[in-house]
Amino acid sequence: MPGLIIWKDQEMFKLKKDIDRLFLRLCDDLGMNILPSSFRDYPAFEQSENDDYLIFNITIPGVNPEDLDVSIEEDFLNINGGAAKQSMNEDKNSYSENREVISFSRRIKLPCRVKVDDVNATYKDGILTIVMPKQRKEISHSFKIKVK
Repeated sequence: MPGLIIWKDQEMFKLKKDIDRLFLRLCDDLGMNILPSSFRDYPAFEQSENDDYLIFNITIPGVNPEDLDVSIEEDFLNINGGAAKQSMNEDKNSYSENREVISFSRRIKLPCRVKVDDVNATYKDGILTIVMPKQRKEISHSFKIKVK
């Protein structure tokens, strides 16, 4: 029964993602900007792999590494965080300061099992790089059983 629950969660997640994408595309086609950019812009990422590792490069400029929450839950990589943008305008007669807080969340399906104890994440120049060693499947040994 647990396999059915996981399947349901995965299918619901895909359906939600498809509906969100359709809604945003419709708004863009109609020239409507009804959602703030923090809901529309997920961090972009690139995924690559070789025989031993999965490698993710996630573009997140202007974020303090301490404000990033990166975790692995079942078969998903979860990335949450936030950034504050501050701007100041100064005229002869007025002064204004704007502060915008942007939060983001990204959930990425992992294509295979990984060794969670050996995952390494680094943040440099606005790029979060996550290197995950792949979990090798145990090679099953075959044993000959003598039938009497």
